[in-house]
Amino acid sequence: MKINVFATNNTHDTEEFMGREAGGNRTVSLQDTETDLVQKIDEHQMSDKKFTATRFLTFLGNRRLTMEMLKDLSKEEQTRLRKEFWENN
Repeated sequence: MKINVFATNNTHDTEEFMGREAGGNRTVSLQDTETDLVQKIDEHQMSDKKFTATRFLTFLGNRRLTMEMLKDLSKEEQTRLRKEFWENN
């Protein structure tokens, strides 16, 4: 089952939204609740290190970054992203 999700701009949820398409005063995207449920089940079976790594890759993906792109960033930007990740998780 897929549902539409609407979130107002200028909120933390909007900034972290994977399908962010700003339109006026709201963000519109499709959320796949089945995929979310499967992901949560999988995460319960992961080790702590794998869970953290998976979440970090998702965090990077939400910012349209890969590990290769991350390596090319300045140390300051890498540190900023790392700090942002830990503050949100």
